[in-house]
Amino acid sequence: MYSVRGIASILVLFLSTCMLAACGGGSSSTGTVTTGTPGVDWQRLPLQDIRGIARNTTLIVAVGADGRILTSPDGSSWTAQTSGTDNTLNSVTWYSNQLGGQFVAVGVGGTILTSLDGVNWTARASGTTKTLLGISDSTGMFVAVGTGGTILASLDGVNWVTQTSGVTTDLNAITWTGGKFAAVGASGTILTSPAGFSWTPQTSNTTNDLYGITWTNGQLVAVGAAGTILTSPAGTTWTARTSNTSNDLYGVAWYSNQLVAVMVAVGSDGTILTSPAGSAWTGQTSGTTNPLRAVNCSSVSGFCVAAGSGGTTLSSTDASNWTLRQIGIPYEFNTVTWSGAQFVGGGSSGTLLTSPDGRNWTERSTGIRSDVIQSLACNSIRCVAVGSGGKIWTSTDGNSWTARNSGTNVSLNDIRWSGSQFVAVGNGGVITTSPEGLSWTTLSSGTIEDLYGLTWSGTQFVAVGSAGTILTSSDGITWIAATPVTSNLYGITWSGTQFVAVGAGGTVLASPDGTGWTAQTSGTGNELNHISWNGSLFVAVGGAGTIITSPDGNTWTTRSAGTSANLSGIGWSGNTFVAVGEQGTILISP
Repeated sequence: MYSVRGIASILVLFLSTCMLAACGGGSSSTGTVTTGTPGVDWQRLPLQDIRGIARNTTLIVAVGADGRILTSPDGSSWTAQTSGTDNTLNSVTWYSNQLGGQFVAVGVGGTILTSLDGVNWTARASGTTKTLLGISDSTGMFVAVGTGGTILASLDGVNWVTQTSGVTTDLNAITWTGGKFAAVGASGTILTSPAGFSWTPQTSNTTNDLYGITWTNGQLVAVGAAGTILTSPAGTTWTARTSNTSNDLYGVAWYSNQLVAVMVAVGSDGTILTSPAGSAWTGQTSGTTNPLRAVNCSSVSGFCVAAGSGGTTLSSTDASNWTLRQIGIPYEFNTVTWSGAQFVGGGSSGTLLTSPDGRNWTERSTGIRSDVIQSLACNSIRCVAVGSGGKIWTSTDGNSWTARNSGTNVSLNDIRWSGSQFVAVGNGGVITTSPEGLSWTTLSSGTIEDLYGLTWSGTQFVAVGSAGTILTSSDGITWIAATPVTSNLYGITWSGTQFVAVGAGGTVLASPDGTGWTAQTSGTGNELNHISWNGSLFVAVGGAGTIITSPDGNTWTTRSAGTSANLSGIGWSGNTFVAVGEQGTILISP
């Protein structure tokens, strides 16, 4: 604990530094802005790589790549939160006192964020551009560590002061023992401090990088490269332990309940090790080969959570038997649309997701994992999702979805809103309509070919499908077959002056009226699955990460998607394109 004189010294240091550096309440950060031309410049969103985990009594907070913050009450279902930054966040801690508490997260470029509830985050001025890699808290003090020996201290998580570490090596992690801080870093660096502002180097007897440290059951445990594990009762004398692994170890935690008291270490290749005393370690089966970057255990909640690359998360009540989970979208992503307020996407396993910006996604669900969402359309009142087995769901907010009776058990592949009715098309030429999305009427299309794509021009519908089928209708009820083409057609859109349809083998067709069609040269032989128009540019997406664009529907240019994943859908919000595809792929532009 600190003496009165020690706390007074810290207060003087903070006040004098803040007077010079204009410290004070932080303002919300807008983060970095993605630049480029919509439809031309694309960025693939990574699965939520997790770097750090913290929790209070009711909420788990995970932070990671590209400013990702996710929260969960139970380690199973996760919700994306808006961090206000695109900088990677490396560590997070929770501090509680009689007034409540707060989360503090740190990351690249000196990023520091604070939150009282884990949902609403505020950027704070750190006074450094160095990457911050770890953070811990004691009674009345936050300490963050980072690259180049960086150490920052704060009494409130808001105002931060740089401390002298005496080293230039990277400091990767820090913990509080109840009586001192201990930080570890590159080349076996270990530092200790009673209050966070005067630091003493300790001898680790290793040159391996140390990545994680925790205080467990009366001793410090540090882990690092090539399976390194060190233990110390006071942080001054360290003993190397045999881990029985050569994998890098990134995080370590202590877990105890009525049945188990054990240390848990995690690392590369899905490594999980446990030890009751820190001397002998046992490997556990994680069910993943993805690197695990962080682990957090709570005796109050009664379970551990481990997380890492690719959005991988695991949970366990005994630290031996782990359940593999996934943050993000481990499903096939088939469709995305803009509701007027948010993107809404859908795919396999009954997955429905929403995002205000195309970057941060929250998973919703139909409640039935055997369902497949194929297409979505929205009016000003509700969104309608259609999919396998003639399933239809509706939602007024994108969050809660209700199943509706479509009147058919044939899979529905596309849906559009005309301004007065929803029209959906599907396999075997099925067409069904509804004035409000709740009650549906099945109609005869005059074809038994599968219908895959549909658009509305303002005066007529045009549907396209297998065997080059093209149908037109002015009212959605009576349909007329146009002369078919030779290729399967999967998507279609209207620009205001012409229809453009896309399909198998890179097929692109253009038509001013939906009846007479002219083939265009797309420049690709890959399937084109969907197409969108943003007012000045056509953008079509398809197999093997294909993206092609055209200002007029005639001349097409191939764009770099940064992925070889098959792309199935594309939506436009008014300023951003979002393209989606297999294995949870999400691309945004700009």
